[in-house]
Amino acid sequence: MKNFILHIFLLILLVVINATGLLAQNKNGLNNKVERCYTMENLENQIKADPTLPAKWKARGELIQQQNLQHKQNNILNDQAVTVIPVVFHLVISAGQQAIVTDALLQRQIDVLNRDFAGLNPDPIFRSGK
Repeated sequence: MKNFILHIFLLILLVVINATGLLAQNKNGLNNKVERCYTMENLENQIKADPTLPAKWKARGELIQQQNLQHKQNNILNDQAVTVIPVVFHLVISAGQQAIVTDALLQRQIDVLNRDFAGLNPDPIFRSGK
């Protein structure tokens, strides 16, 4: 009898846990609208605003590939070599807040990362030789 009650309790618990998991992405409980990442919608909006973007992105990608090939062919393996790393920012904010995050702000963050990785940060946490 105790086993039966335990099994029933576990079954009910499992059903409740699964039911809450089904509603995890719904902000309004049983509302069927699921909030997802805005990346693809934003990308489509950018392309609608400037239909030349895909061609520009393709050209930029080809330029990066060409630069990488030149570096390999020239055997640039010293400490002064420039490595190009394509970067994508995923903004996890509402569409209304995206106007706050400008291209200039994102470029400043890339500049900070470049300074850090080049060892030019004025206050690095780790200093060589210490």
